[in-house]
Amino acid sequence: FVLDTFKISSERDNNEAFWLSMQEDMRRFDDLIKPSNLNVSLWVTLQLQKGSVLKRYLTGDNIGLSKNVIDVCSVALLMRRVRNDEFKDGKYEIKVIDPIEKRMSLSGRQVELDPNKKYVIIFIEKNRNGESQTYQIVAEQDLGHLIYKEIGICDIPFDS
Repeated sequence: FVLDTFKISSERDNNEAFWLSMQEDMRRFDDLIKPSNLNVSLWVTLQLQKGSVLKRYLTGDNIGLSKNVIDVCSVALLMRRVRNDEFKDGKYEIKVIDPIEKRMSLSGRQVELDPNKKYVIIFIEKNRNGESQTYQIVAEQDLGHLIYKEIGICDIPFDS
């Protein structure tokens, strides 16, 4: 199942903080999808808080007060587009590496980004199945066909 875009429940108690309501709703979803219940997969998308567009490195803090909704998630990914100044010869040029032998390390063949294509950077905030916050994934974006093709990994520095 896909829930796009997760928002505050219309049944929420107005005396309750909206972020607390969202946390409780996520716990209900977690109870629903457990193997002891329906045993299904659930994708939930959230919007980033205002001002996150200015950040180069994204974390759970960019979700705002409702960031605790990811507590029950197995995997939490945050995405943003590659900016013009991150292409070759830009002020914040990113080095995209094609991982060798399916290892996720920052050594390997460098991939050149085509300025005529659209790319996203995927930040692995949480991953109960493997590494998180070690590297970022760069994917080519084709919104005409709703396809994201991973092309490599990179290392985006934290914002200062």
